Amino acid sequence: MADASEYQFSVVLPEHYDLVFPHIVGFMERLERRFHGADTVESMTSEIESGKLSLWIIYRGSRIVAFFTLGVVQTAYRRYLSCPHVAGEEMEGWYAEGMELVKRFGREQGCTHMETYGRPGWGKFHEKLGGRKTRVTYEFKLEE
Repeated sequence: MADASEYQFSVVLPEHYDLVFPHIVGFMERLERRFHGADTVESMTSEIESGKLSLWIIYRGSRIVAFFTLGVVQTAYRRYLSCPHVAGEEMEGWYAEGMELVKRFGREQGCTHMETYGRPGWGKFHEKLGGRKTRVTYEFKLEE
C-alpha cells in the first residue's frame, strides 16, 4: 500500500472536466451498478456540469485512483456538506486524509455537518474517523 503522502487531491475546474472524465467513468459505472441505477453516469455528470456538485479527484503520480463529489445544501435548519459519490481504488491509502480535507472544505463553506452515503461496508472507514450511523435508507420501487 502506498504512503498517504503519495496521494494528491484536486478539485476539477469545469473547463477540465472533459480531460478527467475518461479516467473516472469506470468508477462512475461501478457506482451505478452498485446502487442499481439510483445514480447513473448521466445523472452524476449532469449534477457536476450544472455546478450542483463539485468534482474532486485523488491521484498518485499521474494516475487517478478515485473521485468524489461535494455539494453544499442549505435547509431551513442548517447548512451541510453532502458527499453523495465516492468511488475508486486504494481507499486505505487516501481515505482518512481525504475526509479531513472534505471536512475542512465544509467548514470553510460555513457548513455545520456533513453527510455521505454508501453501502454498509463504508462503516469500517467512517467509524474510525468519528462518523456515526444516523440512518439507513431503504428504497422501494413504486410501480403500478
